Amino acid sequence: MSSKQVLIVEDERAIREMTAFGLRRAGFDVREAEDCRAARVQLADRQPDLLLVDWMLPDMSGLEFTRQLKRDRETRD
Repeated sequence: MSSKQVLIVEDERAIREMTAFGLRRAGFDVREAEDCRAARVQLADRQPDLLLVDWMLPDMSGLEFTRQLKRDRETRD
């Protein structure tokens, strides 16, 4: 059985790494992105089971990013 995949979108490296560490210890397959652009690249490769998105990112707010994902047919679910 494969583990659930989580994509962390967080611009602060220390927070991203700390969150990823905890999730990996809990058995999750974790991928990381430092901004919305990098997250889009990750999403094009493979869609995770869960996204953890920071509220304030350098290239766009996390709220607007998730709104865009909900409007896109490929990522809405």
